[in-house]
Amino acid sequence: MQTIQIKEDLYQNLLKYGINIENELEKILNNLLKQRTYTLSKEEIAKTVENSQRIEGYEPASKEVKNRVKQLMEKHNVKVSL
Repeated sequence: MQTIQIKEDLYQNLLKYGINIENELEKILNNLLKQRTYTLSKEEIAKTVENSQRIEGYEPASKEVKNRVKQLMEKHNVKVSL
């Protein structure tokens, strides 16, 4: 078992209000473990996006549409990757 140091007045106040430090620390740890996030790889994200777009009926823009958009962006000095 590990021990920690805590200011005496803080410790006394916690005791006065019936707070069990060990239990509270365990609760904090459990909450932190529950909040752990998991990251997805680029491949998993790409696959999810692809599936979502397929379900929604998404079709990539034709070369003609991309060229028209590119011309409009140049005309209005807008920079967006296609």
